[in-house]
Amino acid sequence: MSSARTAQLALGGIGLLVIAGIALLLNVITQPTAPEAVLAPTVAASTTQNAPTESSAIPTPPSSSPAASPFGSAPTTPAEEAAVEAARVMTTWDPAKDVDETASEGRAMKLMTPERAKQVIVSDRGTSDPQWTDAAAEGWTSEPIVTLVPSDEPNVIRVNAAWEWVSPTGEREPGNTWRSFAFEMTDEKTPRISDYTWSNLG
Repeated sequence: MSSARTAQLALGGIGLLVIAGIALLLNVITQPTAPEAVLAPTVAASTTQNAPTESSAIPTPPSSSPAASPFGSAPTTPAEEAAVEAARVMTTWDPAKDVDETASEGRAMKLMTPERAKQVIVSDRGTSDPQWTDAAAEGWTSEPIVTLVPSDEPNVIRVNAAWEWVSPTGEREPGNTWRSFAFEMTDEKTPRISDYTWSNLG
């Protein structure tokens, strides 16, 4: 075989190889790729918290209003506070030191106008009340329970007071009566008693 023919055949073989290579490359390029695996979404662990219910919510603070009293209600004005304080002072006794019940009225004079304070009479005669004399002998003192009561008179503040006798060891006995006060107060920033009366009841 001549060299020219050999060269021609060699070139033809190379051409076929090139064509075959191009065809193979095109086949690979145009081959559809396999779809990527779809990853299942990761389900987060449930952390749902119980929503606060009416019972699990922060409790409402209890009302600070004073409890109902068998004697009336709590004071709401300076004049009412002064009247209640005066009734408390006038029913607080230490029979071992106080000659009789009028001693406490002397201590309440600081809550009165000068004119009304001059009318207070503190006795020095003493009393024969058995409960008082027993309390004096054994060192008992009174502990009052004092509150407002409704008044149907203008400018008059009514206060009821009851008390217990308390021994040095903490024993208690109810008083044998209770007292009703009627106070008239001045119209001042610091109200004072311009007049008052009281009576024992029960």
